[in-house]
Amino acid sequence: SGAKWNYEEPFTYNGYPKEVVVIGLPNGVTVKAYQNNIKTDVGEYEATVSFNYDSDHYEEPTLSSLLWNINPARVAIELEDEYVYGSTLKDIVPKASNYGTFSVTNKNGNTDETALLGNAGDTVTVIVTFSSTNKNYESYSEEVEITITKREVTFNNVVSVYDYDGEAHEVTYTLGNVVGNDIPTVTGNKPIVTVAQSTIVTLEVVDPNYTGSKTVELTINQGTPSTDFNKEYTVVNGT
Repeated sequence: SGAKWNYEEPFTYNGYPKEVVVIGLPNGVTVKAYQNNIKTDVGEYEATVSFNYDSDHYEEPTLSSLLWNINPARVAIELEDEYVYGSTLKDIVPKASNYGTFSVTNKNGNTDETALLGNAGDTVTVIVTFSSTNKNYESYSEEVEITITKREVTFNNVVSVYDYDGEAHEVTYTLGNVVGNDIPTVTGNKPIVTVAQSTIVTLEVVDPNYTGSKTVELTINQGTPSTDFNKEYTVVNGT
């Protein structure tokens, strides 16, 4: 007859029952009972079947047992593919899973979790490992490429307004969000000295690992003449 199991390839665990059944039975033959044909968890199973048939006129139909499998599911890695300059292995944190834990190592063999991953523009390969004690989920490792991007600096403590004192002045500031003792190059400052003058200054970070800009108005206000009331004067000829 054309009777056969409907199983073609292993199932993948998803928390729901999987079932194998016999199809193509001839007229007069029906399934009496299955054994091990419905399972939910990962494993290899052997399904068997018995039949109802007209025993007065036919011999007992038989069908070989079936070895069938449910394979473990793979928890997908959810990970950013870009990290700013200054990032380390400790900054690479895949989305947490209830079914196991993730760990990240550097493919280049550097095990220092505080070491910088690379410079802006670099492509770095890390190895993400998922470990699970639940048999329904696969433990595995996978290489993931990430890109290092420029770090955005901040301009803090900006001073751009002065009183005229005869000296040239420019915008002063401190840079924030830098790594360690880095001093990114900044262009665009325009010192001015003329009284009551204003100019627009655009500060621009020009650096392989950093980016950022800030536009401010640099102003020299009218100064206030000083009067020295303690100065001594000498009167000559009554004048």
